[in-house]
Amino acid sequence: MNDANTVADAVIKNIREESYGFGHSLPEVALRDKLKDPLVAALGGLVLVSSASDGRPKTWDKWIRNLANWFPGIPDGAAIYGYRLVQQGKFQEGHQWLHEAVERGLPYFSATFRLLSLGFAQLEDDDALELISEASVAVDPTQTFTVMSLSR
Repeated sequence: MNDANTVADAVIKNIREESYGFGHSLPEVALRDKLKDPLVAALGGLVLVSSASDGRPKTWDKWIRNLANWFPGIPDGAAIYGYRLVQQGKFQEGHQWLHEAVERGLPYFSATFRLLSLGFAQLEDDDALELISEASVAVDPTQTFTVMSLSR
């Protein structure tokens, strides 16, 4: 995710500032413009949350909340928002959103499983970790989208 953020920042520098908004990285623009493509927005949110060094408020925090609320068919939005809340020390609300993500179904992106696992581990929710562990170990982390290997 850090590499993706670095590449995105390099790409945005080569694109005219006025077309994306001064001072915003490509992941921020993708998240901000979630109505155009919510899956691209979720990927932008994954990059931003995964590369955030702390829980200090960011411009994009409200965009992540909107992604989670506006697109219930995309489990990744709830997971990203839940993990971000955990980063900010809002443990109870973050816990609720992480559980909401699991209830919504399989995430589109394999990196979302990492956020779910990290979030539940930080919250010391062993039951939730056990619930998602079977799916998590079946996910191929080298693939962008969730690809699972299921064996009998």
